[in-house]
Amino acid sequence: MDKNKYLQLFKNGISIFTESYQQKKVLELDEKISKLKKDGKNEEEIMKQIGSVDDLIRKVYEENHVNYDIKSKGRFHQQFEKLIEMIHYIIDIMSKNTMKDNLKIMIDLLILILFICLIKIPFIVVRDFGNSLLDFIPIPIVINIWHLIIDFIYIIIAILVFVSVFKRWVQNLKK
Repeated sequence: MDKNKYLQLFKNGISIFTESYQQKKVLELDEKISKLKKDGKNEEEIMKQIGSVDDLIRKVYEENHVNYDIKSKGRFHQQFEKLIEMIHYIIDIMSKNTMKDNLKIMIDLLILILFICLIKIPFIVVRDFGNSLLDFIPIPIVINIWHLIIDFIYIIIAILVFVSVFKRWVQNLKK
């Protein structure tokens, strides 16, 4: 993890405090990192010596007598943060790439979206098959519930497939 990312995670972790206090704490940490860097250590050694971001955030909360459990973030929240982090990574790569490389990235994303759309076809077939089986029931709400169930299952599977493929794709991106 590089210095800027480390500092940004630290700042995000103390976001409940005022902006001036956040800046003060980030500057203190930045100075500490710079001092260790002048001693000849590389960024990875420095980050290991300073400790994890969560520990630093916890210390700030303890200094201010705030009872806040950092580990209270749910699995969904952590996954969402990872997704946002991947998007920032892609933007960072695209800012350093040529137009041709960026066009390839955009085409890859469009192909992924098209693939997610193609996954809908089997769900449409199953939905229509269920409609033909449920046609003998004169209550339209049963068919509507059937449509809702199939669409809900599609949304879950589409999100899981998209995130899985997107993670692998991001890992293979080259600067």
